[in-house]
Amino acid sequence: MPDSTFTQNGKQILRDGQHYAEGATSEAASEIVDALNVPDWLDSEANKSRQRATARAWRIAADNIRAKFHRVED
Repeated sequence: MPDSTFTQNGKQILRDGQHYAEGATSEAASEIVDALNVPDWLDSEANKSRQRATARAWRIAADNIRAKFHRVED
């Protein structure tokens, strides 16, 4: 259910393959990409969970992060 996929190419941060931002260094860009992909990681953890309540909590957290930081541009 990810809305966007963030990747990196050197210092560039890409959103769905398009330039989104630039890090000061490649290492900084990598850390930024990791942070931007947290909702996808939370969804992955939800899929692995054997307890429905835990899986739901992971998904709610992922959705809240997306709503706050991954706003769709008009």
